[in-house]
This record gives sequence, C-alpha cells and structure tokens, in this order.
Amino acid sequence: MEIILLGSGTAVPSPGRTPAAVLLVRQLTAYLLDIGPGAIHKMAARGIDPTSLQYIFLTHLHSDHTLDLATFLQMNDSNPEMERTLPVFLTGPRGTTVFYNGLMSLYPGIAPHNYPFTIKECEASQFELGEVRISTAFTHHTPTSLAYRFDFPEGSLVYTGDCADSAIYAEDTALVDLCSNVDILICECSFPAGWPGGDHLNASDAGQLAARAHVGQLVLTHLYPPAGRVDIAAQAGVHYTGTVCVAADDLSLSLPSRNS
Repeated sequence: MEIILLGSGTAVPSPGRTPAAVLLVRQLTAYLLDIGPGAIHKMAARGIDPTSLQYIFLTHLHSDHTLDLATFLQMNDSNPEMERTLPVFLTGPRGTTVFYNGLMSLYPGIAPHNYPFTIKECEASQFELGEVRISTAFTHHTPTSLAYRFDFPEGSLVYTGDCADSAIYAEDTALVDLCSNVDILICECSFPAGWPGGDHLNASDAGQLAARAHVGQLVLTHLYPPAGRVDIAAQAGVHYTGTVCVAADDLSLSLPSRNS
C-alpha cells in the first residue's frame, strides 16, 4: 500500500507546502484523509484519477482540511468525459452533515445527482470497511476533532489530524492508546519544540506521543513556516528513538514498514 502526503502544510502559505491531505492507495482503492485546498488537483498530478476516489475521511471541519470537498463534488458534476456512478462515502466528526449542507447552500449546483453519496458521522468509535478496521479517538483540537487509525492486513497507520497538546498530557489516554504499536504515525507538528502548543502539537509533543505509543515510524506533517526552518526531526528525536521523517508535499511511503 502506498501512502502519499499530498499536502504537508497549513492555511498559512509556505513554499512547497499545501494544506492537509493524505492519500492511501491500496490495490484499486483510494482513501483520502482530509481534503484541503489543492488535494484533488495534486492527485491528478500524481497520475491518480480523482474520479476513482470513493472514501474521504475528515479529521475536523477547519477550512485547510476540508475546502477541496467542493472541488471534488464540482468535478464529479461537470466532467464532460464521464458521468460518475461510483458511490462516495464521506466520514467525519459530528457536524459533518451540517458542514455539507452549508456547502450545498453555497453551491447548489455541485450536489450529487447521479451517484450515491453517504455521510457517516463518528464519535470515538471503531468500524470496518471491508477488510480494513478503522478506529477513531478525540484529539481535543476542536470539541469533535478526530484521529483515525487504519488497520490493514499488511500494516497499520494513524493520522492524527490536528491535536491539542492536552490530548497527550491529559488523563484521557485515548489518543496514545489509538497510536499504540502502530507501524506509521502521521502526526501533526505545527511548531518547533518550545513553542506553546495549546490547540496544536509541537515537535517535542509529537516525539513524546510516538515514544509513549511505541510506534514504528513517526512522520511529522502540518508544518507552519517556523517548523520548516529548524530540525524538528531532531527535536522529536529527543524523546523518540525510532525513525523520524519530516513530510514534504508528495512524499511517498509504503506499508508494511516495521516488518518489511
């Protein structure tokens, strides 16, 4: 399975970084984790047909993680070379349906017409999608924000989305438990170590989360510009002794990773 960091940045412009989007490609199935601005065109630039996308997962509803949903829907409605019939499954936190209805109010012409469109709202839960087990935990970045864990037959990964630092320091250990022994942890690292975390993680926070959860590999993403100007891998490595990778747009990884 291929993991492509389509977007490794934030809403604040940074050269070479676009907002959040992680694409999982397994056999003939694509899963898009967050759909920040530019995600759909970046899929096409990688030679991956965006019209084949069926599964979209939102960690939370901030604009840098969601806005290309409108692009995706418009593409499905206005592509002169195809009429979409494949179903779309949108999974997100509580409020996703309200967000979607707001998009439909703004852009009524992009509403799905000829294909099934299903919305699933999650709390902290576990469910299965074919042979994939998907688990979620709250991250406290917003009242409903979620991290996702995907357990495939060949390996596992967690994508944190955005987190409050309280998600790893509080008595609530749900996020640490979600990440436990995962092969790849794709973790937000908004700021360098020493910067106030608040509703985001810095490099020290990310390293501590990876160490507490005993993950196989740590991938740092969602970098604000200051995080791109220092060695955040070394800062995370103060706490975590495994492999640390700093994401860049279009970085490609693979599963299995730990036992390959």
